[in-house]
Amino acid sequence: MGELPLLIIRSIILSYIMGMSCQVFFETVVPVRKMKHEWINRTAVLAFTAGFMVIAVTKIPPYILQPVRVILIVFLVAQIYFRISVMKNLALSVVFLWHLLDFIGIFCIVDQHNSVCGVRSGK
Repeated sequence: MGELPLLIIRSIILSYIMGMSCQVFFETVVPVRKMKHEWINRTAVLAFTAGFMVIAVTKIPPYILQPVRVILIVFLVAQIYFRISVMKNLALSVVFLWHLLDFIGIFCIVDQHNSVCGVRSGK
């Protein structure tokens, strides 16, 4: 199997995990919006996943704009699927990104012996 299909599969799986974590995060702090059709309520994870897939396959902008893309995707999907004010949504989107980056930072510190985060041990 080539490298590109594995990269695509890995991106889909990681985007789906991120989508599930976004849904769980927002469901714990804000009420879910009741849609006219019940099946639409079940597509929140797919919407988050599609947003993260768009981030995964698009060109990487300058470093300062990378978190803005995540906040924008999380903000838009949360605004559609959850009953939340705009300011509270923006604050929770930033908090979600903050926790995400904190988790990645801890993962990089704990996993220093591998080159997952570009950090190698001196041994």
